[in-house]
Amino acid sequence: MAGPNALVVGLGTTGVAAADLLQRHGWQVCFSERRSAAEADPAAVSRARDHGWTCHFDGHRAEHFLACGLVVLSPGVPIDLPVLAECRARGIEVISEIELARRHLPGKLVTVTGTKGKSSTVAVVEAVLAAAGNLDFELGGHIRKPLSACSPARDLIVAELACYQMEAIERFTSDIHVVTNVFPDHQDRYPDFRTYFDLKTRICRAQIPGQVCILPEELRGWAVQAGVKSRVLTFSLNEETDEGCRFDAAGQVIHYRSGGDRRSFSTRSTGLIGGAENLMAGVMVAIRLGIGDEVIQRALDGLRPLKHRMETIFDDGRLRIIDDAGCNNAPALLYLLDHVAGPVRLLTLMDAADLDVLPDRVQVTRLPAQGLEEHLSPVVAGLLAELKRDGGTLVYAPGVPIRSADPAAYMERFGAAVRAALPADL
Repeated sequence: MAGPNALVVGLGTTGVAAADLLQRHGWQVCFSERRSAAEADPAAVSRARDHGWTCHFDGHRAEHFLACGLVVLSPGVPIDLPVLAECRARGIEVISEIELARRHLPGKLVTVTGTKGKSSTVAVVEAVLAAAGNLDFELGGHIRKPLSACSPARDLIVAELACYQMEAIERFTSDIHVVTNVFPDHQDRYPDFRTYFDLKTRICRAQIPGQVCILPEELRGWAVQAGVKSRVLTFSLNEETDEGCRFDAAGQVIHYRSGGDRRSFSTRSTGLIGGAENLMAGVMVAIRLGIGDEVIQRALDGLRPLKHRMETIFDDGRLRIIDDAGCNNAPALLYLLDHVAGPVRLLTLMDAADLDVLPDRVQVTRLPAQGLEEHLSPVVAGLLAELKRDGGTLVYAPGVPIRSADPAAYMERFGAAVRAALPADL
């Protein structure tokens, strides 16, 4: 006997993973896709046809939604589609892909969100879990595999969550949830900062006693006011925390305290710029998972920054070069500059209007989005010659979304230009 119908909105990698999960649990799956069949992801279209899933292309039509018992939204699908309100009014459940996945993942779940530093924090957690060597874990979410594709047999799942993945969650929660920071972003998608902030902190408010919420110290007051029921741990660059981590910048040491529990970890060998918050959050996740201090320290000793994310690619104590080619918006760029001391020479693709908000100590060279190769190497060579004489930091951060057929190759260009321009005597 055929099971009930479920509609997956968005035929892509995540939609296919959701459909696979639904089918395994007895649902008859169909898709609604705003693009034409020719424009859609060929691999996803082929997968859908192989599984016999019905696909409706060329826009979302109400009759397809209203004929189903469940609607699952792929990341990025607008939650204000008029038909979704009609579905809810008729008692048809509308959920996000991660909500669907969570209902079928019985193991422990760690989630990480925030405006900046999600991937770096997950990388810290991954390094510690790998150093432990005996843990059955899997990574999923945002830039990794969809949460729906993670194995329910795993003891532990660690997932990075972007804001658009959390727009249609209902009862989603996790055992340990990290918010790295929240500052204005995606202002083209959300009407105001309050809406964006509420979205980023939604899982904190959904947690229950026995779970853990890890936040910047400046959000502790918000957590109390919001009535967060989970245990709140915080991290700070500047002050002691009641429960959590403080970073000693002079000694490059993380100090953790919780009740009578006191621990310290060296970060001298990590080479991270502005990543102390991510390190502290990752360390607290590891501690809450019961991982020993020696394992955590060993992981920190071997940790290296993610490529193109506040990555120091040269530092001789006088001249420092930072590759933040993954930076694609102005708030993230300002966050980076707040964490870089001293004079900065910035290479960016940002619009002139956005450049007015940069600190006075930053000298800006705006690069053209088109023909970047012919401009980048000579500009880098000239700036490096000045910095060799004067000292300071050279930063490359586009500050706008990269529009390229091959973003990874695009991000490599800065590093190649630096290697070509570095003086032989450096």
